Amino acid sequence: MSNYEPTHTAPMVSASQYNNQFSGNFTPNQFPQNRCCVRSAMVQPSIDISETSSDVIVSASVSNVEVEDLNLNVTDNSVTISGMAWTGREHISLNRTVALPTSVRAELIDANIQSGVLEIRCPKSERMIRQRNTINGDTIHTEQE
Repeated sequence: MSNYEPTHTAPMVSASQYNNQFSGNFTPNQFPQNRCCVRSAMVQPSIDISETSSDVIVSASVSNVEVEDLNLNVTDNSVTISGMAWTGREHISLNRTVALPTSVRAELIDANIQSGVLEIRCPKSERMIRQRNTINGDTIHTEQE
């Protein structure tokens, strides 16, 4: 009786051969084994967008973020929230950009943080408020909130 010796045409490869083929696709420094105790990650905070007749309101979950570690960039059509949160020994980078449903006046925003929720009130541009209040040339009266 002779021992079976697989050839290169064998349908199954050994685990070590598979591991060698797989690990050859990555550089040694791509997945370092001995890292410092501080780890970092990047997350996108959850965001809700709502509208009133005069404002677009963006609410973002930013728990564990100090105000001085938070960056906010508002343009007439987008909001970018970035910053750094610490949880124990780990720091987490936050970064999220969202498109706004309507044009806003970025220079007039009002932002505050309460209970880990950042609320950004962005006044709609006057042109957008007038457009929403007119249907077929007739003015529709809406309550300003």
